Amino acid sequence: MIDEGEYGLLQCHNKGCGKKYRESDNSDDACIFHPGKPVFHDAYKSWSCCKQRSTDFTVFLNYPGCTRSHHCNIKPQAEKLEVTTKLQPGEVIEVNNQPKKIQERPRQDEPTMQLKAIVAPSLKSALDKKQTVSEKEADPSADKISEGTPCQNRGCKCSFSTQKDIQKECVHHPGYPIFHEGMKYWSCCNKKTSDFTEFLNQKGCATGQHCWKHDKQTQSECRYDWYQTGSNVYITIYAKLVNPERSLIEANHTIVKAFLIYGDDEKQYNKSITLEGVILPEKSLVQYLGTKIEIKLKKFDTNSWNKLEL
Repeated sequence: MIDEGEYGLLQCHNKGCGKKYRESDNSDDACIFHPGKPVFHDAYKSWSCCKQRSTDFTVFLNYPGCTRSHHCNIKPQAEKLEVTTKLQPGEVIEVNNQPKKIQERPRQDEPTMQLKAIVAPSLKSALDKKQTVSEKEADPSADKISEGTPCQNRGCKCSFSTQKDIQKECVHHPGYPIFHEGMKYWSCCNKKTSDFTEFLNQKGCATGQHCWKHDKQTQSECRYDWYQTGSNVYITIYAKLVNPERSLIEANHTIVKAFLIYGDDEKQYNKSITLEGVILPEKSLVQYLGTKIEIKLKKFDTNSWNKLEL
Protein backbone atom coordinates (compact mmCIF):
# COMPACT_ATOMS: atom_id res chain seq x y z
CA MET A 1 0.00 0.00 0.00
CA ILE A 2 1.47 3.37 -1.04
CA ASP A 3 1.68 6.00 1.68
CA GLU A 4 1.03 9.27 -0.17
CA GLY A 5 1.55 12.58 1.53
CA GLU A 6 0.23 15.98 0.51
CA TYR A 7 0.19 16.93 -3.17
CA GLY A 8 0.80 13.35 -4.30
CA LEU A 9 4.25 13.08 -2.64
CA LEU A 10 5.44 9.87 -1.00
CA GLN A 11 7.20 9.74 2.38
CA CYS A 12 10.54 7.90 2.49
CA HIS A 13 10.95 5.78 5.62
CA ASN A 14 14.63 4.88 5.16
CA LYS A 15 16.62 5.73 8.33
CA GLY A 16 18.37 9.08 8.06
CA CYS A 17 16.42 10.22 4.98
CA GLY A 18 12.81 11.15 5.80
CA LYS A 19 12.34 13.11 2.54
CA LYS A 20 9.21 13.29 0.44
CA TYR A 21 9.47 12.29 -3.21
CA ARG A 22 7.56 11.42 -6.38
CA GLU A 23 7.70 7.88 -7.63
CA SER A 24 8.72 9.16 -11.05
CA ASP A 25 11.87 10.65 -9.50
CA ASN A 26 12.79 7.54 -7.45
CA SER A 27 16.07 6.40 -9.07
CA ASP A 28 18.57 3.85 -7.71
CA ASP A 29 20.69 6.58 -6.05
CA ALA A 30 17.97 9.07 -5.10
CA CYS A 31 18.04 8.24 -1.38
CA ILE A 32 20.98 8.69 1.03
CA PHE A 33 20.29 6.77 4.24
CA HIS A 34 21.65 4.49 7.00
CA PRO A 35 20.93 0.79 6.39
CA GLY A 36 22.15 -0.14 9.90
CA LYS A 37 20.68 0.29 13.36
CA PRO A 38 21.20 3.08 15.91
CA VAL A 39 23.68 2.16 18.65
CA PHE A 40 23.79 3.82 22.09
CA HIS A 41 26.79 2.84 24.24
CA ASP A 42 28.79 4.66 26.95
CA ALA A 43 26.99 7.97 26.22
CA TYR A 44 27.90 7.73 22.50
CA LYS A 45 25.32 7.62 19.70
CA SER A 46 26.22 6.04 16.36
CA TRP A 47 24.95 3.95 13.45
CA SER A 48 26.05 0.34 13.13
CA CYS A 49 26.71 0.86 9.41
CA CYS A 50 29.26 3.68 9.73
CA LYS A 51 31.91 4.88 12.19
CA GLN A 52 30.58 8.34 12.95
CA ARG A 53 29.60 8.78 16.61
CA SER A 54 28.78 11.63 18.96
CA THR A 55 27.60 12.32 22.49
CA ASP A 56 25.15 14.95 21.18
CA PHE A 57 21.80 13.51 20.12
CA THR A 58 21.04 16.31 17.64
CA VAL A 59 24.41 15.84 15.94
CA PHE A 60 23.72 12.11 15.75
CA LEU A 61 20.31 12.67 14.09
CA ASN A 62 21.85 15.02 11.52
CA TYR A 63 24.56 12.61 10.35
CA PRO A 64 24.18 12.22 6.55
CA GLY A 65 23.51 8.68 5.32
CA CYS A 66 26.35 6.40 4.28
CA THR A 67 24.53 4.42 1.54
CA ARG A 68 22.73 5.35 -1.69
CA SER A 69 19.68 3.52 -3.05
CA HIS A 70 16.06 4.21 -4.02
CA HIS A 71 13.54 5.71 -1.61
CA CYS A 72 11.21 3.37 0.26
CA ASN A 73 7.75 4.47 1.40
CA ILE A 74 7.00 1.26 3.33
CA LYS A 75 7.18 1.66 7.09
CA PRO A 76 9.55 -0.83 8.75
CA GLN A 77 7.81 -3.35 10.97
CA ALA A 78 8.59 -3.30 14.65
CA GLU A 79 10.68 -6.26 15.76
CA LYS A 80 8.68 -8.86 17.62
CA LEU A 81 10.05 -10.52 20.72
CA GLU A 82 10.04 -14.28 20.60
CA VAL A 83 8.52 -16.02 23.59
CA THR A 84 10.30 -19.34 23.92
CA THR A 85 8.36 -20.56 26.95
CA LYS A 86 4.60 -20.56 27.10
CA LEU A 87 2.96 -20.19 30.47
CA GLN A 88 0.17 -22.47 31.52
CA PRO A 89 -3.18 -20.84 32.34
CA GLY A 90 -2.98 -19.33 35.81
CA GLU A 91 0.82 -19.81 36.02
CA VAL A 92 2.83 -16.89 37.47
CA ILE A 93 6.56 -16.32 37.24
CA GLU A 94 7.88 -14.69 40.41
CA VAL A 95 10.94 -12.47 40.03
CA ASN A 96 12.86 -11.76 43.24
CA ASN A 97 15.46 -9.02 42.94
CA GLN A 98 15.87 -8.61 46.69
CA PRO A 99 19.39 -9.27 48.02
CA LYS A 100 19.78 -12.44 50.01
CA LYS A 101 19.38 -11.95 53.72
CA ILE A 102 20.91 -13.71 56.68
CA GLN A 103 18.29 -15.11 59.02
CA GLU A 104 20.60 -14.69 62.02
CA ARG A 105 23.87 -12.79 62.38
CA PRO A 106 26.82 -15.22 62.76
CA ARG A 107 28.46 -15.48 66.18
CA GLN A 108 31.45 -13.23 66.74
CA ASP A 109 33.42 -16.00 68.42
CA GLU A 110 33.24 -18.38 65.48
CA PRO A 111 36.64 -19.58 64.18
CA THR A 112 38.67 -17.18 62.06
CA MET A 113 40.69 -18.00 58.98
CA GLN A 114 43.82 -16.41 57.54
CA LEU A 115 43.03 -14.35 54.45
CA LYS A 116 44.71 -15.05 51.14
CA ALA A 117 47.73 -12.72 50.77
CA ILE A 118 49.18 -10.99 47.71
CA VAL A 119 52.58 -9.30 48.13
CA ALA A 120 53.55 -6.53 45.71
CA PRO A 121 56.96 -6.92 43.98
CA SER A 122 57.92 -3.41 45.12
CA LEU A 123 57.45 -4.42 48.77
CA LYS A 124 59.51 -7.60 48.32
CA SER A 125 62.33 -5.53 46.83
CA ALA A 126 62.19 -2.97 49.66
CA LEU A 127 62.24 -5.70 52.35
CA ASP A 128 65.23 -7.41 50.69
CA LYS A 129 67.09 -4.09 50.65
CA LYS A 130 66.21 -3.49 54.32
CA GLN A 131 67.49 -6.96 55.22
CA THR A 132 70.79 -6.33 53.43
CA VAL A 133 71.30 -3.02 55.23
CA SER A 134 70.45 -4.60 58.59
CA GLU A 135 72.98 -7.39 58.07
CA LYS A 136 75.76 -4.89 57.28
CA GLU A 137 75.01 -2.74 60.31
CA ALA A 138 74.47 -5.61 62.73
CA ASP A 139 76.74 -6.02 65.74
CA PRO A 140 78.27 -9.53 65.57
CA SER A 141 78.34 -9.86 69.35
CA ALA A 142 74.65 -9.02 69.53
CA ASP A 143 73.85 -11.97 67.27
CA LYS A 144 75.45 -14.51 69.56
CA ILE A 145 72.94 -17.10 70.74
CA SER A 146 73.49 -18.89 74.01
CA GLU A 147 73.17 -22.65 74.14
CA GLY A 148 69.77 -23.73 75.43
CA THR A 149 67.98 -20.58 74.25
CA PRO A 150 64.35 -21.53 73.42
CA CYS A 151 62.73 -20.52 70.15
CA GLN A 152 60.43 -17.52 70.67
CA ASN A 153 57.85 -18.62 68.06
CA ARG A 154 54.56 -19.67 69.66
CA GLY A 155 54.15 -23.43 69.95
CA CYS A 156 57.75 -24.30 69.05
CA LYS A 157 59.52 -26.60 71.52
CA CYS A 158 63.04 -26.36 70.09
CA SER A 159 66.09 -24.96 71.93
CA PHE A 160 69.33 -23.72 70.43
CA SER A 161 72.24 -26.15 70.58
CA THR A 162 74.54 -25.62 67.58
CA GLN A 163 74.72 -23.32 64.55
CA LYS A 164 72.98 -26.02 62.52
CA ASP A 165 69.80 -25.32 64.48
CA ILE A 166 69.53 -21.91 62.78
CA GLN A 167 68.80 -23.57 59.43
CA LYS A 168 66.30 -26.06 60.81
CA GLU A 169 62.61 -25.68 60.01
CA CYS A 170 60.45 -24.23 62.77
CA VAL A 171 56.92 -25.64 63.27
CA HIS A 172 54.87 -23.06 65.16
CA HIS A 173 51.59 -21.17 65.51
CA PRO A 174 51.61 -17.79 63.68
CA GLY A 175 48.36 -16.79 65.40
CA TYR A 176 47.64 -15.98 69.01
CA PRO A 177 45.96 -17.92 71.85
CA ILE A 178 42.22 -17.54 72.45
CA PHE A 179 40.45 -18.49 75.69
CA HIS A 180 36.67 -18.39 75.41
CA GLU A 181 33.87 -20.15 77.31
CA GLY A 182 36.29 -22.65 78.86
CA MET A 183 37.90 -23.56 75.52
CA LYS A 184 41.51 -22.89 74.56
CA TYR A 185 42.75 -22.70 70.96
CA TRP A 186 45.03 -20.88 68.52
CA SER A 187 43.48 -18.34 66.17
CA CYS A 188 45.42 -19.82 63.24
CA CYS A 189 44.16 -23.41 63.41
CA ASN A 190 41.13 -23.47 65.75
CA LYS A 191 41.78 -26.89 67.34
CA LYS A 192 39.79 -26.38 70.51
CA THR A 193 40.36 -28.13 73.83
CA SER A 194 39.38 -27.55 77.45
CA ASP A 195 42.67 -28.97 78.76
CA PHE A 196 45.43 -26.38 79.15
CA THR A 197 48.30 -28.90 78.89
CA GLU A 198 46.84 -30.35 75.71
CA PHE A 199 46.50 -26.82 74.33
CA LEU A 200 50.17 -26.06 75.05
CA ASN A 201 51.25 -29.31 73.37
CA GLN A 202 49.31 -28.72 70.15
CA LYS A 203 51.68 -29.04 67.20
CA GLY A 204 52.18 -25.88 65.16
CA CYS A 205 50.21 -25.38 61.95
CA ALA A 206 52.82 -23.37 59.99
CA THR A 207 56.50 -23.65 59.15
CA GLY A 208 59.23 -21.02 58.94
CA GLN A 209 62.47 -19.89 60.56
CA HIS A 210 63.25 -20.15 64.26
CA CYS A 211 63.28 -16.94 66.27
CA TRP A 212 66.01 -17.27 68.91
CA LYS A 213 65.79 -13.72 70.25
CA HIS A 214 62.77 -11.91 71.57
CA ASP A 215 62.09 -8.86 69.42
CA LYS A 216 61.97 -5.58 71.28
CA GLN A 217 59.04 -4.27 69.29
CA THR A 218 56.94 -1.29 70.29
CA GLN A 219 53.18 -1.15 70.03
CA SER A 220 51.98 1.65 67.76
CA GLU A 221 48.88 3.04 66.10
CA CYS A 222 48.30 3.30 62.35
CA ARG A 223 45.82 5.39 60.42
CA TYR A 224 43.20 3.46 58.50
CA ASP A 225 40.11 4.20 56.44
CA TRP A 226 37.56 2.30 54.37
CA TYR A 227 35.19 2.49 51.42
CA GLN A 228 32.76 0.13 49.76
CA THR A 229 31.36 -0.95 46.40
CA GLY A 230 28.27 -3.02 45.74
CA SER A 231 30.06 -6.31 46.38
CA ASN A 232 33.16 -5.49 48.47
CA VAL A 233 34.40 -3.51 51.46
CA TYR A 234 37.98 -2.19 51.36
CA ILE A 235 39.99 -1.40 54.50
CA THR A 236 43.30 0.41 54.01
CA ILE A 237 45.85 0.43 56.85
CA TYR A 238 48.69 2.90 56.29
CA ALA A 239 51.87 1.18 57.47
CA LYS A 240 55.20 1.20 55.60
CA LEU A 241 57.28 -1.91 54.96
CA VAL A 242 54.90 -4.46 56.48
CA ASN A 243 56.57 -7.85 56.83
CA PRO A 244 54.05 -10.35 55.36
CA GLU A 245 55.85 -13.39 56.82
CA ARG A 246 55.50 -12.08 60.37
CA SER A 247 52.11 -10.39 60.02
CA LEU A 248 48.66 -11.94 60.14
CA ILE A 249 45.29 -10.84 58.71
CA GLU A 250 42.39 -13.10 59.61
CA ALA A 251 38.62 -12.91 59.70
CA ASN A 252 35.37 -14.72 60.26
CA HIS A 253 31.96 -13.57 59.00
CA THR A 254 31.74 -10.53 61.31
CA ILE A 255 35.24 -9.73 62.60
CA VAL A 256 38.56 -8.77 60.99
CA LYS A 257 41.82 -8.95 62.96
CA ALA A 258 45.10 -7.43 61.85
CA PHE A 259 48.49 -8.03 63.44
CA LEU A 260 51.32 -6.22 61.64
CA ILE A 261 55.10 -5.99 62.00
CA TYR A 262 56.21 -2.99 59.98
CA GLY A 263 58.79 -0.25 59.48
CA ASP A 264 62.56 -0.10 59.82
CA ASP A 265 62.28 -0.45 63.59
CA GLU A 266 59.72 -3.28 63.32
CA LYS A 267 56.83 -1.76 65.21
CA GLN A 268 53.71 -3.76 66.09
CA TYR A 269 50.14 -2.91 65.17
CA ASN A 270 47.21 -4.89 66.51
CA LYS A 271 43.61 -4.15 65.54
CA SER A 272 40.32 -6.02 65.81
CA ILE A 273 37.25 -4.69 63.97
CA THR A 274 33.69 -5.90 64.58
CA LEU A 275 32.02 -5.27 61.23
CA GLU A 276 28.57 -3.75 60.77
CA GLY A 277 27.78 -6.15 57.94
CA VAL A 278 28.57 -9.77 57.16
CA ILE A 279 31.39 -10.95 54.88
CA LEU A 280 32.62 -14.12 53.20
CA PRO A 281 36.17 -14.60 54.53
CA GLU A 282 36.95 -17.45 52.13
CA LYS A 283 36.45 -15.01 49.21
CA SER A 284 38.35 -12.12 50.81
CA LEU A 285 42.05 -11.26 50.53
CA VAL A 286 44.78 -8.85 51.63
CA GLN A 287 47.30 -6.99 49.46
CA TYR A 288 50.64 -6.00 50.98
CA LEU A 289 51.97 -2.84 49.32
CA GLY A 290 55.00 -0.66 50.00
CA THR A 291 53.28 2.02 52.10
CA LYS A 292 50.05 0.30 53.15
CA ILE A 293 48.00 -2.87 53.15
CA GLU A 294 44.57 -3.16 51.57
CA ILE A 295 42.07 -5.69 52.92
CA LYS A 296 39.38 -6.61 50.39
CA LEU A 297 36.34 -8.11 52.09
CA LYS A 298 33.68 -9.84 50.02
CA LYS A 299 30.19 -8.84 51.19
CA PHE A 300 27.63 -11.53 51.93
CA ASP A 301 25.06 -9.44 50.02
CA THR A 302 24.93 -6.16 48.08
CA ASN A 303 23.39 -4.09 50.87
CA SER A 304 25.14 -0.80 51.60
CA TRP A 305 26.89 -0.41 54.97
CA ASN A 306 26.24 2.77 56.94
CA LYS A 307 29.52 2.40 58.82
CA LEU A 308 32.43 -0.01 59.07
CA GLU A 309 32.28 -0.94 62.75
CA LEU A 310 29.42 -1.77 65.05
